[in-house]
Order: sequence, then C-alpha cells, then structure tokens
Amino acid sequence: MIPTPFMCQGIFRYSDVNGGITTFTPTDLKNLDPNHIGIDPHMLDLTNHTGYLDRTFCTGKTVTNDLSAGDGLNYAGFVFRAPTSLDNDVFVARTDYRLTADGRHSIFWRGALQDLRNPGAPFLPGDPPQQTIADHSKGFAVGYTAVLSPTLVNSFHWGFTRQSFGVIGNTNQPWNTFLGLDQGITYSHDFRVSMHNLLNDLSWTKGTHALQFGTSIGLARDPPDQFSPLQPPGHWNNQLDLTDRIRWHHEHARSYELRSAGTGERDPVRPPFACLIWNDLRRSREL
Repeated sequence: MIPTPFMCQGIFRYSDVNGGITTFTPTDLKNLDPNHIGIDPHMLDLTNHTGYLDRTFCTGKTVTNDLSAGDGLNYAGFVFRAPTSLDNDVFVARTDYRLTADGRHSIFWRGALQDLRNPGAPFLPGDPPQQTIADHSKGFAVGYTAVLSPTLVNSFHWGFTRQSFGVIGNTNQPWNTFLGLDQGITYSHDFRVSMHNLLNDLSWTKGTHALQFGTSIGLARDPPDQFSPLQPPGHWNNQLDLTDRIRWHHEHARSYELRSAGTGERDPVRPPFACLIWNDLRRSREL
C-alpha cells in the first residue's frame, strides 16, 4: 500500500460518523497544529518536493490503481507486472577407485552442490528485487570398503552436509516505518547448519552365524542466524520478548531454536549416536 494522489497533495481524508468523507487540506492541518507547522517537509514537501514521499511514492510514476488495499482514501494498492526469475542449478559428481587389483580394498566419493538464486519482485517498478533467495547447500560422502578375509568385511562412510540458505535484502540502513504504509524494506539474513556423519559397519561370518556390528556418530554445528550488521528495528534485537521472537519464527516458517536472551547464542546441540549389533542364524537351507 502506498499514498494516494490526494495524500501526495497533502490532503488527508477519513470516513466520519455520519457516513460521509471529511477532508483536511494542508492549510487545515497547519491550523490544527499548535505550532502551526503542519506537514513536516521532511516527509512531504509541497514546495520543493524534496521530502521522503516526494522522492518515493509521489513522483507521478506510481499512481495507486487498487482500491481494495488500504483505506482507499489515503492509502491504496499499486499493482504492476513485476519481473522475477529462478535459477536452480544442481551439480552431482562421483568417483570410484580400487586400491588393490583384486578389489578387496576400494574407496568411493559422491558429491552434490546446489546453486539456487531466486530474485523476487521489486517493490516499485525500476527498483532492484526487494529480496533474493539464495541456497548454496552442499554435501559429499566418502566410503572405504575392505574385504579383510573371506568371512570378514568392514565398511566405513563419512558424510558431510552443509545447509546454507540466505535472503539477500535491499537495504542495510535503519528505517523509520509508518503504520499502514508499505515501504519495501528487507534486511539480509542467512543461516548455515553443518553436519558430519561417521558410520562403520563390520560383517563377520562364522559358521551358520552372520554377525554385523555398526556404529553411527553425528556431529552438528548450529551457529546463530546471521543478519545484516544493522539489525532491523522492531524485528530482531535483544530487547524483544519471547512472544515477539516466536511470532517472528512462525512468520518465516522456520523451526529455529530461540536465542538465549541477551546473548545471541543458541542452545548447545547434542550429537546423535547409534550402535547396532545384528546376528543372522542359518540352521538349514529352508530355515
């Protein structure tokens, strides 16, 4: 929602109790002001046209055309065809290598990389994208298999996954926001989560028994979310209460852990651990 042409002329209108429309001109607003200043020229300069609204919404290039948004009197919507794009490249590679000629010892490597870039719509025509979504998640796995004897086989895997997601905003400056007015402000922020997974399986055949021993260890690092150096006022700071923090997380559809109040640190992450012992017993061809 942006100012209507009436507001760009310094005219303020509202629906009165009698069902009519009451109009205040710039002169009326000046008379209502005890200091007889009226409209702040830093906001709307009707003489030199150097105010904030003069330089953004009241240039004559973005005339409101959607009365279903806002009050239709002072604020209304502006709809236009906005260019967007989506580039989502995925790279996958693999390699296998036998360490010995008989193939008793072998290694492999698998890797994947995502390169996603999604510039969104601009707030107004001619502006840069209000936000650009970027995802550079990656991962790989390394495996080593050793046939130690005809009855003993060991397999070791190391996997690494790094989730990297970010939103590139269109400003890093502090802003004053106005109730009911969309200003197209997005601050850059991102988060990264790294996960190492170590797995080892040992298979041993002894007579009619097939024993398997396995271990899985995960090591995760979950650092705090990274925002642009200047925090968005009223969106994220150490003074926000718990309710505001929860609301922020729900609005961004993420299951982040809440930071400890006043520290900006996450709760510690406990590494997952699992152990497996398995025995197959063959008593006969049928059993």
